[in-house]
Order: sequence, then structure tokens, then C-alpha cells
Amino acid sequence: TNTIIQTIPNATAPILSQDGTTLAAGVYDKATNPFSVQVWNLKTNKLIKTITNSVWIWPVLSQDGTTLAATVDNSVQVWNLKTNKLIKTIPNIIWPVLSNDGSTLIAQLGNSAQAWNLKTNKLIKTIPNGSFAALSNDGSTLVVQLGNSAQVWNLKTKTLIKTIYNANGHSLSQDGSKLAVVGKWGSSSVQVWNLKTKTQVLIKRIKNAVWPALSQDGSTLAVELYDESSRKRS
Repeated sequence: TNTIIQTIPNATAPILSQDGTTLAAGVYDKATNPFSVQVWNLKTNKLIKTITNSVWIWPVLSQDGTTLAATVDNSVQVWNLKTNKLIKTIPNIIWPVLSNDGSTLIAQLGNSAQAWNLKTNKLIKTIPNGSFAALSNDGSTLVVQLGNSAQVWNLKTKTLIKTIYNANGHSLSQDGSKLAVVGKWGSSSVQVWNLKTKTQVLIKRIKNAVWPALSQDGSTLAVELYDESSRKRS
């Protein structure tokens, strides 16, 4: 209907549940606590939850909008928004990534990436020097950046599926079947891999390629480019 449902002042990094009924966003407000996460029910236009913090918060939501993860004072808090209960606090980690089904959490611990099973509250895997994590819908496939390489892990078996070299940015299809990577800066190399067969299905040279984006099923690829004339990403 092209009508505004809700306006949240001073908000950034908004994220919506798949059905569009739940919204989480980081909020900065000098009048109260400087930083917080607000969660809104967009059917009722009511504020469900506020989580305050002393540093910047970047929230993530599960696909159904029932699980929220956010960095709070150098820890990650995971909340059940149906029961309004804190599921887990994981100390000394930041930058959470949540699988769409809310079962798996990835976050940064110093220079390592940690994978947690939120159903069992157990640590699945620690990957030294891992960063920029991407998860499949069901949380079974994890991609992490290690320098100029991308590692693909099966979190069910805790085994390394594939290491792709000359990879400086990556995108995982939501079903976990395909991975797109862009080569190190200036190489103009874009690759797409089938992770089931561990074979390369596409390699192209795209000038000034910076970052790839795959569709949910991995059939469509978009690539962010660096504009040399203005020295901006576009």
C-alpha cells in the first residue's frame, strides 16, 4: 500500500524477519543510554524489547523473527523473542552471524571465528584467523575468510570441505550449495563453486570487481564494482 508502518528515530542497521512482522535496529540516543537495540512488532507497532549497551550494537535476527543476537559489552547475547528470555551470553566475542533457522551462531573471538550450536548451547568449532563469516540457512555450512583464502566447513561433521585461494570476498547461497568469490584487489577474478561437487562452475574476469552476491538458490550473481574515476564502490 506504500504507507509508512513505523519510523524509528536515530536508527541504523535495520534487519527484518522474513515475514516482515519483526524489525530490529541499532539506535543511538544521547538523552538515554547512548546505544541500544530496539525490536518492534510491525503488526501491532509496539516495541517488544530494548537492549542497552555501552558500545555500538549490530543486531541479527533469525528468519522467523523469534531469535535475536546482538553484541552487548564485548559479549554476544542471544534472546528468544517469543518468551522474552535470554538464551545464552557468550563472553569476549563480537560481530554475531545467525543462521536463518536460529540454530547456529558465528562470532569473532579476537582473531578467530567461533561456531556455536544454540540448541545444545555447545561450541561446535573454533577457526583460528577466521573472519567475515557466512552461514547456510540451516547452519550446516560455514564460510570464513582467512587472509586471501576462503575456507568452507561442514559444521555437522566439523570437517573442512574446501579451501579456495585468491579469494578476497565471498557470498554463500542460502541453501549452501554454491559459493562465489572475488579475487584479491586488482585481480578482477570472479569464481563460482559448486560445493556439493567441489567443482568450479564459473570463472570470469570482471574489471574492478570488489564483492559478490549470490541469489538464494545460487543461480544469479551480482558483483560490486570499484569506480576508478571517482574512486568509489558502486
